[in-house]
Amino acid sequence: ETMVGIAKAEPLGRRRRLFITGVELKDLKQSAGPTAKAEAEVQAKVNSASADTRSSGKPSITSLSVEQAKALQYDLVQRFTDEGFKKKLAELQGTSNKVRGQRQTLILGVQSELLPKYGFEG
Repeated sequence: ETMVGIAKAEPLGRRRRLFITGVELKDLKQSAGPTAKAEAEVQAKVNSASADTRSSGKPSITSLSVEQAKALQYDLVQRFTDEGFKKKLAELQGTSNKVRGQRQTLILGVQSELLPKYGFEG
């Protein structure tokens, strides 16, 4: 495979692998956490969506602010870099349909627990 540079504003497109240099992930985890304001905004939207869902039967949140989206990304990174999750994922190596299904179930399990916090279906 060939490595190529990506301009700062260039979309990632269909790239599936990235090699990032000059960034300490531990620093990102500590500094990129959601702000209290973003968490409050998310909670307000979720509360509002819950009320709308009770009346209409369908969730009503369709968008997040930049801060809310960052908070969601941060929470996902935290969950997917958790040692317990990484250990379970490492145990599910292989390409059989059974293993792929187990991996998908593991990943969707994290998403289904976390996404409702942001007003999305789990």
